[in-house]
Amino acid sequence: AKKIDFDVRLFKQTSASRNPAHGATSHSNGINLGWLWRCTTARAFSAMIALCRETSINKLSADCMTKPLDVLIVGAGLAGLLIAWELNRRGWGVGILRDRSHPPTSRIATGLINPVTGPRLAARPDIKPTLASAERCYRELGRTLGRAIYEPIEIRRICKDSAEIQRHRLRSASSDYQDFLGPWEVPGSEQNRLHDPEGSFKILGGARVRLDSLLDGLTEYFEQRGAIVSGIAEHSYSSLHLQREIVRWHALSAKRIIFCEGWRVLNNPWFDWLPIQPAKGELLTVVTEVSMPKLTLIGEKTLLPLGNNQWRISATYDREHIDTEPTDAGARSLVTGFKRLLREPVQVRIIAHEAGIRPGTPDRYPLIGCHPEYPQLTVFNGLGSRGALLTPLYATALADHLSANTPLPPQADVVRYHAR
Repeated sequence: AKKIDFDVRLFKQTSASRNPAHGATSHSNGINLGWLWRCTTARAFSAMIALCRETSINKLSADCMTKPLDVLIVGAGLAGLLIAWELNRRGWGVGILRDRSHPPTSRIATGLINPVTGPRLAARPDIKPTLASAERCYRELGRTLGRAIYEPIEIRRICKDSAEIQRHRLRSASSDYQDFLGPWEVPGSEQNRLHDPEGSFKILGGARVRLDSLLDGLTEYFEQRGAIVSGIAEHSYSSLHLQREIVRWHALSAKRIIFCEGWRVLNNPWFDWLPIQPAKGELLTVVTEVSMPKLTLIGEKTLLPLGNNQWRISATYDREHIDTEPTDAGARSLVTGFKRLLREPVQVRIIAHEAGIRPGTPDRYPLIGCHPEYPQLTVFNGLGSRGALLTPLYATALADHLSANTPLPPQADVVRYHAR
């Protein structure tokens, strides 16, 4: 049977525009069945129909050997959609492969942008350009998509002990932190329900990214352009074939593939050497019976107000159980952490309990760049628990590298690990 390769692209032809002299019959997804039947044996035709059912490909070209996509992006989470956006605005023809059976972790993430984190009260060395890139990106996307996406918020951190007060004092004296740390405030400074026996302080420059709204908006944007492909199983890497200038995967062909698979890149035979450190995290959405302070609180857990007395409580860290199943132990830990931030007992009702897996890295920098031996294969991964903050800056850097061959940030380039 003659080998048939399909190309995913914007489907602009209609059934009426096809040449009736060829006796073609068009399926609803745009495949010219009459032409396909003459080009294949009955067995090959049946195989192609089965493949179409499996992949749920939105629109397929009926033309054999047509121009391939500029890039196929594997993954429709925050990383995949933002790199698709950046390349699309540079004129690239984009296809996005979405696996509906494994929703991305960014779908449940809080979207919190917090400049100063961890027990050391540390800010990233590149925090200022990273924050600026994130705000610029999300505000632009909000205007383009007509959605509320980026929201500056007030963050208050509850001091754990006297050692944390001392760390705050030392950090506040540094010019690197003056834009991000407010003064320490004595216990009870906030006239509300907070339990802060060691006092608290504000973290400045924080924001919330409404990830659901952003991901829905970008998905709709690319769906309207016929660029979303759904359903090819993740364990099908054996179907990927590298040719001189083309990469073929199932019915898809492109000049380049970018893998944005999150922690599942560990199963990718081309990038399984990357030191991804997966960590499970559980989150709760709860509603309280009484009004609460409308600010984001960081203590043992993080409390993000959603309005109408609803809160997101995050998050647990579990490096041993790499699955997405919520647990009773996780719920108890989150509720306990919530209540310890409050002076008085508050009843909470759980309305959602979710779990996801963060793709962290040993040095806490993302993993971006091309495979050292197969430059058609690219990766964008390792954003960990700070995807809302990091993704815009590094999506721009990767898009510039692929479009104009600008150097990648050395701290994020994947070659730093391949050479080891």
